[in-house]
Amino acid sequence: GWLGVDVQSEVMEHLLEVQPDRILLVTDETVDALHGQYFAPLTQKRSDTSPAGGTGNASPKSPPMEKFVLPCGDACKSWANLTALMEW
Repeated sequence: GWLGVDVQSEVMEHLLEVQPDRILLVTDETVDALHGQYFAPLTQKRSDTSPAGGTGNASPKSPPMEKFVLPCGDACKSWANLTALMEW
């Protein structure tokens, strides 16, 4: 399927519905370079000037989010990367 900007607020809503205590976003360098800001609304504070019910702003109760950026291709398949993910 396709995840576009037009469903971004819905994706954020579903993530927050499960009430995670934290979020780990795993991606590779290419995807991060192209779409690295897609989940940025989860890390931004709600602005006092944003309209009520506006989209694209994080809930004040958004959990902390960490991004783990892997190298592209076979370089991501290493014991070091697996170990780092498991220790998260």
